[in-house]
Amino acid sequence: MRISLHWLCSLLLTCALMPSQASAYDVLSDVMQEDFEVNNAATVFRAGNFESLDAKISNFAQFHQTTNGGDWYLASQFDGLARVVDEALDDADLDETESQAAAWVKAYPKSASAYLGYATIILQRGLRAAEGRAIPADTITRVRALLDEHRDLVSTHPHYHAIRVRLAVAENADLHALAPLVEAAARANPSYSAPWLLAAEHLLARGNEGPADLEVLARLVLDQTRATEGHTQYVRVYQHALEVAYGSDLVKASKASWPDLKTGIAEMVERFPQGGLNINEYALMACIAGDKETLEPLIKNIEGIGTTPPASIWGDLSFFEQCRSWSAGQA
Repeated sequence: MRISLHWLCSLLLTCALMPSQASAYDVLSDVMQEDFEVNNAATVFRAGNFESLDAKISNFAQFHQTTNGGDWYLASQFDGLARVVDEALDDADLDETESQAAAWVKAYPKSASAYLGYATIILQRGLRAAEGRAIPADTITRVRALLDEHRDLVSTHPHYHAIRVRLAVAENADLHALAPLVEAAARANPSYSAPWLLAAEHLLARGNEGPADLEVLARLVLDQTRATEGHTQYVRVYQHALEVAYGSDLVKASKASWPDLKTGIAEMVERFPQGGLNINEYALMACIAGDKETLEPLIKNIEGIGTTPPASIWGDLSFFEQCRSWSAGQA
C-alpha cells in the first residue's frame, strides 16, 4: 500500500466504489482498488463471513487478479487481516480476533487460505506485541508449527512463501537466509511480488549493506522470473525501494542497473498501460537517470491522464515541471 485512503473513505465514501469502478487512468485508482480490498477483507473477517472471505482469497490466488498497475489483490486480503490485529483495542479484542481465525480454520479445515489467514493473525499479533523489538519466540514457534503441520495443503498457495519470508524478517534474517526463500517464491509464482518486496524492505532497513544486498536480491528475482516476467520483477523491487526508502535518490543511492530498469519499465508499461502510479514513478526514475528517450513517452502519458502528478511521488511538483520541460527540449 503506497498511500492510505482509510481516512478519506470515511469522509467521502470513496471506498463504497468497487475497485473496477475507479477511473482506469486515475493516479489514485490503484490505491483505491487496494485499499477497498484491505478494508473489505477486514470487515468480512470481523463479521465472521468465512464463506465469502475464503472464496474471495481462493479466487484471487487462482486467477491472479490485479490492480491496474499489476499488484495482486491477494496480498490485500492478508493485509486486511493484519489490519484487524493492528486495530484491536486491547488484549481481549486480540484474543477474540485469534479465536475468530481459529473458527475459520474449523469451518474450512481443507482451506489453505484459512490456515494462512490464521498464521497471518498470529504473526501480526506477535509483531504488535514486539513494538519494534524482537518478536516473541512463541509466536515464531506457533506460526512455523502451523505451517509445517499443514505443509501439503498450504505450500502450493501463492501467499505461503510471503508468510515464510515474513517469519524470516521477524527473526531479522540476513540476505543469506532470505535468498533461498525468495528463490523458492519466485520459482513457484513469478508474478506474485509480495515475498521479495517484503525481503527488499527488510534488507534496506538493515544498514550500510542494504544497497548491495538489494541488488543481489533483485538480480536473483530477475534470474528466477525472467522467462515469463521479463525484467518486470526487477523493476518492482526498485519501485518498492523508491517508495519506502530512496525516493528521488534511487539512481544515485542504489546499485540498480539502469539498462535493466529501462527494459523493465518498457515491459511494465506495455503490460499495465493504465497504472497511473507506476507511470509517474517510472517517469521520476527516468528523469533522475537522465534518460530522455524513456522519459518523453511517460510524460506524455501522464499529461494524457489529466490529473495532477502526485506529490507523494514527485515531492515538490516543480521538479515534475522541470522533468517535463527537459523531456520536451525546453530546458
